[in-house]
Amino acid sequence: MPMYIVYYKYKTFKGKKMDNPIVSKNVTCRLCNTTQAITVPVANLLAWENGEYAQDALPMLSSGEREMLISQTCDSCWIEMFGEPEDDFDNSWNNS
Repeated sequence: MPMYIVYYKYKTFKGKKMDNPIVSKNVTCRLCNTTQAITVPVANLLAWENGEYAQDALPMLSSGEREMLISQTCDSCWIEMFGEPEDDFDNSWNNS
């Protein structure tokens, strides 16, 4: 069962005005057991949990934070498994 801590702050979140409560979800990496608190507006978290793509529902999070929610894999473990992300994928694809 997920554990959420809800904060009723209605001013701003990461510099943006908001009018819904904030939730903090503790997520543990399944590989190294590092725990990370991810804080997002409740409406956005519910949208993702109800099927919206993480990048659309949670644009205020970094790709690493979204991946932690999706696969319970932290950035360090992700990089260890797959290496650094390629910024110029199209360029390296076309240079072959």
